[in-house]
Amino acid sequence: MKSLQDSIRRIINHIDYIVGLQIRIFYVFTLIFSAIISYAFYSSPSMSLSLLPFFFFIYVALISALATEPVDELSKGTIQVYLATGLTRKEYYSAWLFGGIVFQTIVFLLIYSIPALIIDPSILVVPVKQYGLNVSLEQLLIICALQTIYYGTIGMTIGAFTKRRSLAVFAVFLLMVIIPFSIGLLASIFTPSLGEGIFKGITLICNQLLYVAISSYSMVGVFGMNPYLESVIILIILDIIFILLSYMFWREVDV
Repeated sequence: MKSLQDSIRRIINHIDYIVGLQIRIFYVFTLIFSAIISYAFYSSPSMSLSLLPFFFFIYVALISALATEPVDELSKGTIQVYLATGLTRKEYYSAWLFGGIVFQTIVFLLIYSIPALIIDPSILVVPVKQYGLNVSLEQLLIICALQTIYYGTIGMTIGAFTKRRSLAVFAVFLLMVIIPFSIGLLASIFTPSLGEGIFKGITLICNQLLYVAISSYSMVGVFGMNPYLESVIILIILDIIFILLSYMFWREVDV
């Protein structure tokens, strides 16, 4: 029991270090975004939804950059110092997972949730009318949070595998921007002529896996389920897979 308490204490201490590492840039953005979103909720709730994709992109970029910070620590030998002080690899990984990804994801949720709860809590549960979506803002934020963890753990996985931070960040950008944009472009060209054909099915699956935060809600669920529930299930599975993968790579990486 004492060893578990000591382990938790070391993880919390390292989380405190990680949060402090990028606290200025994250919380400058947080204050700015909170002020903008509060004004948007007050003046026009639809405006706050229009801002969501932009803020989501910025936050994922920041979290991905932070999640790949261990790669720099690996190349500089800093991780060896931490391990020499008694921090185990499991504790090191857990601290980065919770301090670098999960904690910042919660901050992103609070940026939207707190202004809505203060101004008008019903904003969170009223169905979204933009983008052809059939979900509430609350549901959309849950999807964004799950997908943020997905991107962050992908960055950690590729960073540990390649030992190159720039490649890990590029991989996240590829999944988040380039591939979804390419799929959307191809779908706009070919889908009308193919109707409900094979290409549309492939497009739906790719959108579910790669960019469910916005694009998939206006479509029919690939597996015949409610699109929102389907997206949540897919993202939870992907989060678990990449958490396990990133842990496996960081457990075995040479230091």
